[in-house]
Amino acid sequence: MSGDDPYCYPGTDVLRNRPGISDPVAHQRLERTITNAALIDLAKDPVRGNYDARHFLEIHRRVFGQFYAWAGQPRVYELDKPEVALGGRSVQYGDHETIDADLGREMAALSRFRWDDKDKLTSASRFASHMTVIWKVHAFREGNTRTVGALVRQFSKDRGFELDHDTLWERAAETRDALARATIGQPKDLIRTILTAHQIGKDRNHPELGRITSQTAHVLRFMNKPAISFPKQGEKVTGQVLDVSYNTVLIGNERTVQAVLDKNFSERPVANMRIGTVVTHALEPLSKLRTVELARSAPDRSESQSDAERGTARTRTSPARTVLTPPRSNDRERGR
Repeated sequence: MSGDDPYCYPGTDVLRNRPGISDPVAHQRLERTITNAALIDLAKDPVRGNYDARHFLEIHRRVFGQFYAWAGQPRVYELDKPEVALGGRSVQYGDHETIDADLGREMAALSRFRWDDKDKLTSASRFASHMTVIWKVHAFREGNTRTVGALVRQFSKDRGFELDHDTLWERAAETRDALARATIGQPKDLIRTILTAHQIGKDRNHPELGRITSQTAHVLRFMNKPAISFPKQGEKVTGQVLDVSYNTVLIGNERTVQAVLDKNFSERPVANMRIGTVVTHALEPLSKLRTVELARSAPDRSESQSDAERGTARTRTSPARTVLTPPRSNDRERGR
């Protein structure tokens, strides 16, 4: 932007900020550090609201409020930003004088959205349209894409169709390009990204491993979701590390993919490393843990037997049924 931008220090393109930093490199570095931390906190403690304009403004304030005094407030002049995806032309952002009305209308439309798993393509197309029009309003001088990202993360999770945040925003520039193209009627790339994020959001809840990272979900999806084996204590495992998901190491060899805990290694493995070790800490598949939990929670039928049933039972003999319960894992292990 030009030096007469009211949001910038005179004669510079550096946005005015609470710390008073006018050096562009230092400004960018500190702003990213502060807002990244705020986004993490926001994911843990989302804004409470009804997905209206006020909700959206509060998300921006929560993310940028420590750095910009104007966080959470609509911009006060027209924006023009060259976009690589549009050949250097700017998106035709919303009029700053109608931001309140535009944002209110589009957020109200979003709040009525429902994802239909029976027609994912239509759902993704509709959601891409909602994302695009809200982003096109460009309510703030800075931070619009990150605010939309935080909104999408919270909204999709609340409405039961979680879109994996890392899939959508790990390459933020590509997602921004997709949004820019969608504003001129080319939403194909954005729709494709949403569909992938939806699938990865589901795949992160693995039936045997439990909660896995986005990266691990992508790896297993690329491998066509192979079966996972769980070596027992004393067994030797060798192969190449495919990925490390939280505290679980996935090892591939010619025959299978094996899952072991990272505490079986003196140093934490990394992807592509060739390793070999004897398992000293076995990892149980989630399906087995669930079976044990169900057995533990099953009602004791003897307590509800009638006198006649108890009399009949005394005439029979049967071996005692023993359920062996493995030690409970800590929260980090259950979150793998």
